[in-house]
Amino acid sequence: HACKGVTTGPGGDPFARMGLEFDVEGAFPDIMRFTHALETSRDFFVLRSLSFTPAESRTIAMHVSTDLYLKP
Repeated sequence: HACKGVTTGPGGDPFARMGLEFDVEGAFPDIMRFTHALETSRDFFVLRSLSFTPAESRTIAMHVSTDLYLKP
C-alpha cells in the first residue's frame, strides 16, 4: 500500500514528505543568506518555487514553496 505523502528513498527507506509554503521579508543580502541556508541544510529540502516582490522600506519579500523529506 502506498501512503499519501510518503516516498521510498534509496535502499527502500521510507521518507515522509511535508509540503511547506511560507513568506519571508528582509534586506536582499539576508534573503539570499536564508535561501542559501535552505539549500545547504542537512535536512533534505526540494525547493519548488521562489518568487520575489518589492516590500516596504527597501526590503524584499520572498514566497517559498518547498518539500521537506523526513525519516519517520
